[in-house]
Amino acid sequence: MSTTTLVAILFLIPALILINEDFSWEKFALTTVHRVGDKTRVKNKLEELGHTDQTDYEDFRLKQLLVTSLILFPLLLLLLFQGHSFAFVVVCLLGTIAFVLFYFEKSLSNQITEQRISIDSDFPSVIEMMTLALSAGETPLSSLERITK
Repeated sequence: MSTTTLVAILFLIPALILINEDFSWEKFALTTVHRVGDKTRVKNKLEELGHTDQTDYEDFRLKQLLVTSLILFPLLLLLLFQGHSFAFVVVCLLGTIAFVLFYFEKSLSNQITEQRISIDSDFPSVIEMMTLALSAGETPLSSLERITK
């Protein structure tokens, strides 16, 4: 297939989608997010960071999809215009998708690590405050209430 035909198809597909009045990019993206599922336990990682809503998970996945799309389309056009083979183009696109997904997953894991380090560094001072409150005659429940405020 020639480069001209591939570029024409790349521009015709979005045009045909835009002609369809019932089509919604948001609905399509959310359907894709739900269809793929959570194989990397992103929901658990987001919950650990305090993002418990389903919309937080959807936003994370939509951001991945958007960044991937913004990188892939120009890369695809560039590779096609340079005349690379179809196999090389496919390998580059799959590599780019893997890199973007890995980057987002690694970023999320780094945020969890930073939060755990922060909690671990605050733990001795919390224990010290609780010990002082208990030695001052407060009950364990009231000392915990005082510390959390």
